[in-house]
Amino acid sequence: MSERIQRHAILLDLVHERVVESQSELLDALSGAGLEVHQSTLSRDLRELGIRKVRGRYTRPDATPAPAGGSAPAASAPPVETPLAGGSEAASMPVLPDVHAFTACGPNLITVRAGTGQAQLLGVLLDESGDPCIAGTIAGDDTVLVVTKGRPQQRKALALLSGWFGEGKRDAV
Repeated sequence: MSERIQRHAILLDLVHERVVESQSELLDALSGAGLEVHQSTLSRDLRELGIRKVRGRYTRPDATPAPAGGSAPAASAPPVETPLAGGSEAASMPVLPDVHAFTACGPNLITVRAGTGQAQLLGVLLDESGDPCIAGTIAGDDTVLVVTKGRPQQRKALALLSGWFGEGKRDAV
C-alpha cells in the first residue's frame, strides 16, 4: 500500500471514529502511525478526500458532524444539489456551507459570512462555479470576499448567492 493511500485511509478512519478539531491533531495521529507529513501535504489530502471542517470538527464527506459534546459523526446526510460548472450542471455535494448572510459592499464587492471553518469551501464553490460575474474570491475562516468586475456583475453574483442560499440571507444595503 502506498504511503498516500495509507494516509488517506488513516485520515478517513480518524475523522469517522472521533472528534478532530485541528490539523495538528491529525498530524499527531499520522505521526503516531509512523507517517511524518507536512501541513501542506495534510491540507492537500483533506481536500482530495473531501474532508472539511464543519462546526469546528473535521468530517468525512459522507457524514455530518456530531452535535456539540458528541464523539463521532452522525449518520450520513443526503446529498444536496448545488449548481457548479457554470450553473449548467448540478454536482452532488455532501453539505453546502452554512451561510449566515451576504452583503454588497461598494460597486464590486460582496462579503459572505459563513459558519466557522466553512469560508474556504464556499470560496472554492464560487470559484469553480465558472460564473463569469465572479472575478475571484478571498476566503478566511468564516468570511469570503467576492470580487466582481462592476455593479452589473455584482447584482448577478448576489442573485447567484440568493439562488444558492435564499433571498433571506441577503442583507439590505
